[in-house]
Amino acid sequence: MGISKNKTKLLVIAPSLPRYDRNSGDHRLFKILSILSQTNKITYYSLGDIREGVVEEERYRSALENLDITIYNKDHSLFNILKMHEFDAAIIEFYDVAGYCLPVIKIVQSNCPVIIDSVDLHYRRAFMKYSVTKSGDDYDNANKIKENEIKIYEMADMVITVTDEEAYLLREESKKLRIRTIPNIHELQIQNGSSDKHNLLFVGGFSHEPNIDAVSWFCDEIFPDILNEIPNAKLTVVGSDPPDQILNYRSDSIIILGYVPSLAPIFRENYISIAPLRYGAGMKGKIGEAMAYGLPVVTTHIGAQGMDLVHRVNAMVSDSPSDFSISVIELIKNDTLYNSIRQNATQHVTNISGVESITKIINSIIDEIKNVNINPLPLAHKVKFLTRYMKTKLFA
Repeated sequence: MGISKNKTKLLVIAPSLPRYDRNSGDHRLFKILSILSQTNKITYYSLGDIREGVVEEERYRSALENLDITIYNKDHSLFNILKMHEFDAAIIEFYDVAGYCLPVIKIVQSNCPVIIDSVDLHYRRAFMKYSVTKSGDDYDNANKIKENEIKIYEMADMVITVTDEEAYLLREESKKLRIRTIPNIHELQIQNGSSDKHNLLFVGGFSHEPNIDAVSWFCDEIFPDILNEIPNAKLTVVGSDPPDQILNYRSDSIIILGYVPSLAPIFRENYISIAPLRYGAGMKGKIGEAMAYGLPVVTTHIGAQGMDLVHRVNAMVSDSPSDFSISVIELIKNDTLYNSIRQNATQHVTNISGVESITKIINSIIDEIKNVNINPLPLAHKVKFLTRYMKTKLFA
């Protein structure tokens, strides 16, 4: 498929097709692609399989094809794609993917600027996990991730963070980085909430370890106190691939749904969204999405990262089990507080994650990246990379 000559030509590389209805990161990526496709010509390279005839895969493929995006999968080498098409810029999702692909771009198309979309700071999430577990292995792992992550970012021409907070932290680690921010993107879908005030909702895919910890912590340490005060309270847990650790919480009061094709009816049937995260990084899509649907959120300061949430103004933010349960109970019992937070949250998510404002940010970034002084790949990195990867699918 040819690439239009009158549009900016972008190469986007990611681990898989964006599974926009399964996790926050993929939802954000799909929204970014939707915006980019309006004024740019996009080639999308998935490092994973795209299984022909599998209904789910075909749905995700069709969503990109409807945006006039050209798609390649791992059966094609990145080297050949770069030889077939000349790109004005490349965007790579995740630092580890960039570690694999960025050198190929720098070697084959040395004039193509490379953006790494961090999605979140992985080392920050790893250190926060250590703050919960206090495990020496987790501490060592966090340090290793940090060293590698920063090193790869420094090879790029621009790094995207999801929050200004993470942009600041990254600048403190490396002054040489050019950093810009693209938040999560949410469209308002306000609807009348559940008339049953006792319905609580958690949304989050369970391939993401912090979500497993969050649900376990809530069910073990928080929900019993809520049930003591409100015996008919119910928790619905939605998210793909729940492990046995989560499935074992099923009871008359806890409903584990797993993956659902549409969240709209789920939000309509529930009254409060909970996000009891004890570690993580980036902007939490589950929170922005709940706010966009008009559900007040009870979360922790970890969950509130980068969103400028204010306790009792546009969310309830509580860190201890007792404070978290009190916040949930108060929202259920206090209609005035509930309605105030609901209204403020709706306006807040529009201000920080609205499509119109994010579109301006994205277009500005593309204009900027086309004119940057490209960061060349050092000779030592070229030699190391070529020695290691010459026989892989990247060059085959």
